[in-house]
This record gives sequence, structure tokens and C-alpha cells, in this order.
Amino acid sequence: MLVYGDQIESKNAISYLSCIQTLLRHQQIENYEDHDLAVEVLIEYGMFESALADYLCPAEDHTHNLMTRMRATGMLSGAMVEKSWSADIQSVKVLCHQFQAALLSLEKFIPDVEIQIKPPEGYAYYSLYPEMYIVAADKYFAETHPHGAVCIGIRSIGTSLSSIVAARLENAGVQVRSYTVRPRGDYFDRVIKLSTDMEDELRDLSDRNFLIIDEGPGLSGSSFISTATKLKELGIPDYRIVFFPSWIPRSESLISEKARLIWPEHKKYLADFEEVWFHSGRMAALFPNHKFIDFSAGKWRSEIYPKDLAQPAAHPHHERRKYLCSRMPGLYHASDSPKVNSDTGILKFAGLGRFGKQTFDRARILAAEGFAPQALDYRNGFIMYEYIKGTPLTANGHHEKFLVSVAKYLDFIQKTFPAKPSRTFEEMFDMMVVNIEEACGAY
Repeated sequence: MLVYGDQIESKNAISYLSCIQTLLRHQQIENYEDHDLAVEVLIEYGMFESALADYLCPAEDHTHNLMTRMRATGMLSGAMVEKSWSADIQSVKVLCHQFQAALLSLEKFIPDVEIQIKPPEGYAYYSLYPEMYIVAADKYFAETHPHGAVCIGIRSIGTSLSSIVAARLENAGVQVRSYTVRPRGDYFDRVIKLSTDMEDELRDLSDRNFLIIDEGPGLSGSSFISTATKLKELGIPDYRIVFFPSWIPRSESLISEKARLIWPEHKKYLADFEEVWFHSGRMAALFPNHKFIDFSAGKWRSEIYPKDLAQPAAHPHHERRKYLCSRMPGLYHASDSPKVNSDTGILKFAGLGRFGKQTFDRARILAAEGFAPQALDYRNGFIMYEYIKGTPLTANGHHEKFLVSVAKYLDFIQKTFPAKPSRTFEEMFDMMVVNIEEACGAY
């Protein structure tokens, strides 16, 4: 049984905004050339904007003055990444100063309150890159050449993704308006609730295409569908409603009956990881003179397990993206990179921004304690690990040393990286009751 739970952090809104300003100062120190840092700014501001928007709109989304200011500032963060992606450093410098000024202006209006930050899972775990939406926006523009567009980001992660799409289209000369919305209600049958003023504002833009932007769809597809349904209620025709997802499932695989009917009706624009990073040559530029072998989604088993040995089960959907690749001298920028004997490495997605940095720091601590291979480098969300070719365990093998190592590892993890309690006993008990009833029926 798989159990999902949101990892929510509570942060003071003003203090969080100050942290984003600190990141911008680091970008200046790096002479505006650090693309990874520009992406981190986009991600952090997107989390801030999404959380504060949820605070300001507890029951329905509206066009509050502060919401409009936050959205305009978010589009500046998207423009920074868009220009950085194009290596237009001078424009990044200009936009960085504009973004700083916008943040200072926002400070006057931000309430001194606690906001609930939900880490964007796509950036942290599933190798979803904002640059994929730059390429998707290019495809959309090349095919439609619109005079205007309305970019609607679905909170949470759709906030920063919509900033990217909006910035790319504005750079192409498109007149862009942008909003964020929060789907509400049952996970499999969500709805969008808007204020009368916001509904009127969207109706006035009905001559434009409406771009619904988010990660996913998930199991139900209800976030995309609920947003499209609301737009249709406002009189926006189907042909003007466009989806920007991260992948395209078969419509019959969606759990929601409404989603199965509506999903095929709308045009979709997207780009995948391989297209953006490998086919373009950008990954080869980051890790020169490497040959990459895809080890994701259980593919590692055919390399590690002999043909005469049964391969273990795998859950491809929940594996992190990873590659076996050659490693050349001089690759690693860290002065204390250890000497290694292997000429190959494992390149594994660790997360963008602070999520990847935290994983890299933890990996180096585990390596220093002898629990894991050396973590040699961190770039573009990936950690390069030393590749140690071992012998797979078998049912008939001697496992005493392995079990002792596991016990030591678990003890070290518990003491060094203790889990933070995020749910009460009552919440955990309710979850167990629901799961048991789902499996066995109500009593």
C-alpha cells in the first residue's frame, strides 16, 4: 500500500521574502551567470506566491491588488530564467534588478503572517524542469502565433510554471495576462471557485487563448479539468482552452469520468526531459565527453544482475531518473573531490534548488561515514556518484555482514537525520481507518 502525505512547512511570509532577496544577492555575486541559481529563485518565489495566494484566498480566488502585484513579480522571475536559458546575461542583470525592486515594493503590502509552504514535488523528486515549459511555449507560439494569451497556473507548482510560459510568450511579442487558481474539494472531483470580479475579468479576455499550466495530470486529472470547466462556464469556447501538462496519459486511464470525457477535447503542448536536455546537447555540454546509459525505471537491473539470476521487482513510476556514464579527469569542480578508481559514475536526479543541495550535503555525509558511494558533484539537479560494481545478494548467500551494516546505517540515520513529525496520532489513525475500509469494506 502506498501512502501519500504533503510535507508542509510553516514560514513567516516576510522572512521568506527576505530569503528570496538573499538568493538574488548571490546571483549578483555570480555575475548573473549561474542558471541553476536563477531556477532556484523561480522555484522559491513560486512557493512563496502560491502559499500567500492560498492565505489571501481561503474560499475563492480573486483579483486582490496584492495578488496582481505578486503575479507581476512572478512573471519577472520567469523572465530571468527564460533569459538565462538563452544565455542573455545582460538581460538577466536588468531583470534581476527589476525583480529586486518588485520584491522591495511587495514588502510594503505583505502581511506579517505564517504561510504554509508546500514543496513542489516535480522539482524535488520527479525531474520536472521549468525549461521544459519554455520549449512547450515555443511549440505553442510556432503553431498559433497568438496576439494575446491568458496564462493560468494551477497552484502550487503551476504558479512558477505559468511564470515561465508567460515570460517566454511575452518575449515573443504576445500580450499576456496571468493568474493562478487553486482547485478545491474532493481530490477526484475538484472545482474552481472565483470571485465575481475575477469571473468578469476573464470574460473580458474571451478573445484570447487560455493556457492552463500545471504538472501532471495526476490519477484523476481533475485539476486541469476543473479549470477548463470553469472557463467554459464563463463562455470560453473549447478551442480557446489549451493544456500545458508535463505528460500525456491515455484519457481512459484517468479515474475521473469527467476527465476521461474532457481531456481529449483540448490541445496539449509539452516537452519531455530527453528532448530538452539530451536531444538539444545541453546535458552533454554540462558533462562533456560522457556516454549516458539510461538506468531509470528498472533499466539498471539488466546491467547489474546476471542473466541467470532473477531480477528483483521494481516500481518504475517512483524511481528517480538516473544514468550510468563515463567520468573523465577534471570534471569535478570541488577541490576536495576524492580520488576514485572507477571510470564510470552514476548520475542521479537529486532535486532542483535547495532540494538538490540538501540531498547532496546528506549524500556526502553518508559517504564520509562509509554508508554510500562518494558524491562527487552536483549540477543541474543531478548528483554524480562514484559507481561501485558489487555482487547482488541472493537468497542462499551469507547476509550477516550486510545485516550489521543495515543496522548501523539505520541507527546513524535516526540520530543524524531524524524525521520531523508532520502528522498527529489522530490524523494517522484516521488514515489507517480509511485504508482498511478501502481494502476490507466498512464495518
